Amino acid sequence: MNNRKNYLTKRSSFISFVFLLFFLPSIKGMETNEKLTIHFSGIPLSEAIEQIEAVSNYTFFYDVNQTDLNQPVSLRVNEQDIEIAIAEMLKPTDLTFRIVTRQIVLQPKQSTTSQIGRRVRGTVTDDLGDPLAGVNVVIKGTTIGVVTDMDGNYELSHVPAHAILQFSFIGMETREETVGNKTVINITLSENAIALSEFVAIGYGTTRKKDLTGAVASVKAENMNVESTTNVLRAMQGKMAGVDIVSYGGEPGSDISVMIRGVGTFNNSAPLYIVDGMYIDNISFLNPNDIESIDVLKDASSAAIYGSRAANGVIIVTTKSGGNTSGTPTIHMSANVGFQHATKRIDVLNAADWIRISTASREAVGLEPLDMAVNPQADTDWQDLIMRTGLMQNYNLSAQGGTSNFKYYIAGGYTNQEGIIRNSGYERLNLQVKTEFKKGIFTVGENILVSYDHNIPMPTGTSRVGGIMSAMLLSIPTYTVYDDTKEGGFNGPWGDVITLLNPVAAADMGNEGRRIIKLISIPMRK
Repeated sequence: MNNRKNYLTKRSSFISFVFLLFFLPSIKGMETNEKLTIHFSGIPLSEAIEQIEAVSNYTFFYDVNQTDLNQPVSLRVNEQDIEIAIAEMLKPTDLTFRIVTRQIVLQPKQSTTSQIGRRVRGTVTDDLGDPLAGVNVVIKGTTIGVVTDMDGNYELSHVPAHAILQFSFIGMETREETVGNKTVINITLSENAIALSEFVAIGYGTTRKKDLTGAVASVKAENMNVESTTNVLRAMQGKMAGVDIVSYGGEPGSDISVMIRGVGTFNNSAPLYIVDGMYIDNISFLNPNDIESIDVLKDASSAAIYGSRAANGVIIVTTKSGGNTSGTPTIHMSANVGFQHATKRIDVLNAADWIRISTASREAVGLEPLDMAVNPQADTDWQDLIMRTGLMQNYNLSAQGGTSNFKYYIAGGYTNQEGIIRNSGYERLNLQVKTEFKKGIFTVGENILVSYDHNIPMPTGTSRVGGIMSAMLLSIPTYTVYDDTKEGGFNGPWGDVITLLNPVAAADMGNEGRRIIKLISIPMRK
C-alpha cells in the first residue's frame, strides 16, 4: 500500500507540479537538511530515485513528460548533506532541482529560461560572406520579429527555447533554425534561382513580375549566347518577345536596329540604353561577357520614370561585379576560334563562255567582236579573289573577388572577326575596371569602361552598277587583276564595254575603316 502511495505521489498531476514551482519562493525557508549515505553507479534515474527515497525521508516530484527517467546517474556519498548529494548526482544530466520541505522537485534546466525567454542575436550573410541587410527574422507562428541592420546583425529578446526562428529575404531561400540552448545563431542564406527570376529591374528599383503592371522582359547572362557573338545586341536576338533586333547587314561590325513593339515614330525609333544607371547612346561597344543581366521596359508605365526619352522603350544593362571571396580571386578565361565563309557562290561565266556569248551577240547585231574577247589576258574568277574564309577570334579574361569591405571586377576582351569579303573586318578591345570599397556608412568606388573599335566595312558605290558585290559578279573575266603600267597598279576593262571598277582595287585601295575609342566612367550609385 505504501509503495502504491509513493507511485501516485511521484506521478501526481501536472497541476501539483506547477503549484510547487509557483510557491517555491514562499516555502523555501521550510527546507530541512538531512545527511545521506548511498552508493550506486550507472543506474537509471528511476532506480536512483527509489533508492534515495528508501534511505531518506524525501520524496521526488517531477513531470513525466519532461523528465528522462532512463538517463544513467551515479552517486557515492557518506554522511553528505542531501542537497549537495542530489546536485552531484544530477550534474551530468539535463535536470535541476529544488527542495521544498521534504519534497525534491526535478525540472529541466532550461524550463526556467523557457518560461521567461532568452535573448538571441546573430548575423545573416550570403554565400560569399557579405552581410545581408533587411532580412526578416521572425519567431515562427507569431508576428514577433526584427529586420537585420546594414551589417546583417539582429537581436531578439524573450525567445522561448522551443521557438523556431525563420529567416527570409527577397531572392534567397528561407531558412529555419530551432533556438534550443543557443543564444547566438548565425545564418547563411543561399540564392534562390527561381525566386530571383521572378524579380526584374525597373526604373524605380526591382519588383516582382506578378505585381508588375507594365510590360517587362528580362534575360540573364547564362541565357544569352555570349560565347559565339561579338555584339551584345546580337546575343539578345530571339530572347525577348516584342523586341525586334535586325542587323543592317551581314558584314562584321555592322550597325543593328532595335525596335521595341514596332515603330512608334517617323523619327528616331531607337530605345533608351542605360548601363549600370548611366544613359548611353548605344551598347554595341560592350563586351557580352561582361554582362550580368538585361531588362527591357516595353511600355509607358514601366518606363515612366525616364520621361519622353523612354518613348521607344528602355534597355537596362547590368554589368558584372565582384563579391566576397575571402581575398581569393575567381579567374575566368575563355577563347573561341571559328571560321566563316559563303555557303554558296553565284554561277557566272568563265572567260571561254563569256567570249563565246559576247562574240555571238555582237555578230547578231552586225558588230565586230570586242577586243577583250579577241585578245583575252586571263580567266579571272572574281568571286574567288574577293571572297574568302574569314577567321573569327574571341578571347576574354576576368578576375573578380574581394573581401567583406572591398570588391572588384576586372575584365579584358579581344575580338577579331574577318569578313568574307576581302579586306573587311571588325576588331574590338574591351577593358572594364569595377571596384567598391565600403567602410561603415561610406562607400567609394569606380566603374570604368574602355573600348577600342576598328571597323573596316565593305566598300560601296564603286561603279555605275553598284558596290563591290555587283562589280564582283559583273566584271569581265578576261582581264588580269594587276597592271603595273596603269595608275595604282590595277588593271581594268578596255574597249567598247561598260566601265566597271576592278573589284580587287575597290577592296584594297583606301579602305582603312573607322576607329572609335570610348572611355566611360560610371559614378557609384547606392
